[in-house]
Amino acid sequence: MNIKDLHSMVDDIGEKSATEIWKQLSDMYIHCDEMQKNFADSAFKGLRFVVNGSQMLAEFFKKLKVKRKEVMDFGNQYLDEDFCATIVNSLPGLEFDMMLQAFASIKVLADLIQQIELYYSHVEGRVMKVTTKLQQLLQADSNSIIQVLQARIAQLEASGKKKNDEKTCTNCKKKGHVKEDCFRPGGGKAGQWPNWWQGKHDNRNNGGHASSSLAVSLLSHLGGSAPNDGLDWKLPQVV
Repeated sequence: MNIKDLHSMVDDIGEKSATEIWKQLSDMYIHCDEMQKNFADSAFKGLRFVVNGSQMLAEFFKKLKVKRKEVMDFGNQYLDEDFCATIVNSLPGLEFDMMLQAFASIKVLADLIQQIELYYSHVEGRVMKVTTKLQQLLQADSNSIIQVLQARIAQLEASGKKKNDEKTCTNCKKKGHVKEDCFRPGGGKAGQWPNWWQGKHDNRNNGGHASSSLAVSLLSHLGGSAPNDGLDWKLPQVV
């Protein structure tokens, strides 16, 4: 033991003999050493391999061997047979359940590791196939959803176009709109010619307003009323 501050570790050191001091230090060291051994042993036996985790199986075995050495450095003895049992216990039951009993019967460390790696390669292959199949199904479902949506959109567009084609304007007798939206004379939007319209701008609706304006102008020019000469004055109708 290498002790730098003996007084901090032994009570009443001045009243004890060297034998008593040594025994107290030995007991303390043994107790601490035992605690470290137990801690290392628990950490070693508590290791578990996680399937589909970031850790590969070969890396996990390497880690187990390092932990085994640490435990043995504290004075614990781990024969290969004991190590084999620890390895089998570290395997997850779900993926290795069918093989745990067979693995437990193998007492040679190298043979056990070889058999586990061989079996796990098949497990990984199945997992990869299932994952690939699942991705394909998800992609197929995604494509199907897109196709259904596209078909529905096309159906709605066709339905809307059909409904518009069935409309007949009671004003201009054209199809595709109703009188309230008609921009031709007599329609609800008469004279509001759309930008795309390339036909004639028929403003016959405004003709009546032009005739009235002309008549008012003529009356004003004649003094505001027709002359009272016994004749029936009639203004010419402007067409």
